[in-house]
Amino acid sequence: PAARRPHLVSFSFGGHVGMFAAIALGQHLASFTVSGCSALGLHPKLEAFPKEHSSMDAAARREVHRRVLEILMISQPARIDDLAIEIQAANVANARFRSREFARTTVIRDRLADVTVPLAAIWGARDVLAKPSVDAVFDVLRMHHPALITRVVPDAGHWSMYEQADAFTAALLDVLAERA
Repeated sequence: PAARRPHLVSFSFGGHVGMFAAIALGQHLASFTVSGCSALGLHPKLEAFPKEHSSMDAAARREVHRRVLEILMISQPARIDDLAIEIQAANVANARFRSREFARTTVIRDRLADVTVPLAAIWGARDVLAKPSVDAVFDVLRMHHPALITRVVPDAGHWSMYEQADAFTAALLDVLAERA
């Protein structure tokens, strides 16, 4: 019901899904917060990801997932723990499509004009997808949402809610309180 008006929060490719949900739900939402999404037309260059092969043993597969986390997700390799590797491996195993093709589009940038609820953004300060800078990301988001509320999670990469969970949670609660 519109009276409940939940806040919608999305991360990475979830920004695509969340954006279309925010468009469809309209004023049934209180706000929409994005974190680490692509499809903004900024096209960062990334190092090639290693790939799993059927001939690999478990240790080699684990190293592939650890390396992807190091390249894309977590800014400090020492913070890549066993749980992060397990989550990454499970996410890859459960993926039903390749999200990278969506990341290289401008879909989110172009369709944010259709999001009618207040927008907020939380980004890791060292997110490799925030090129040329986190401020450039925020500028794109402000094109259709000049009242954008922003927060930066210091010393965190793309997966800031994992790498700096307390700081991300504090930023999210702060954004939600500001919207209240």
